[in-house]
Amino acid sequence: MQNATDLAKHPYVAPSEKENTDFENLEAAGDAYVAQMTTIYLQANQTDFHILPSCNATKCTASGAFINDDGVTLDLTQRNTYAFTYEHDALAAGVSPVSMTVTIKTTGLKAMINANDLLNKIEIYDATAFGMDLATGATYSVAVNFVDTKKTAQSLGDAKWSD
Repeated sequence: MQNATDLAKHPYVAPSEKENTDFENLEAAGDAYVAQMTTIYLQANQTDFHILPSCNATKCTASGAFINDDGVTLDLTQRNTYAFTYEHDALAAGVSPVSMTVTIKTTGLKAMINANDLLNKIEIYDATAFGMDLATGATYSVAVNFVDTKKTAQSLGDAKWSD
């Protein structure tokens, strides 16, 4: 069995769900101990997308991909891949963009594997520089527009700056 001090020396080692780690003596291990998140723990949480747009004279854009599977399978058909793009118009400092567009395209299994397939929130970095903060009073109506389907748009309410 590993103790907290051993884990601090090897941060890639995470205690398993079945292991009896001595958590009562963590304070004795000092600040060097960092609890590791297991795959099982992470799969119980919804996903947050963090976006840091890159801007030119007319547009601010970002793109990326997120792959989710059960953490065990080696079968590439048993996973979901989410490709996303983001854009808003580049405006003068302190002016809030009229709209922002996030497009997410799903390929793969297209069935929920675990909570990671659910979107918790989207965070846009450097939002103050883009005029999305309280000073501009920017509030956005948020809706899901389904592509390649006959589903009608679904309103998610309003979004605004949050500290």
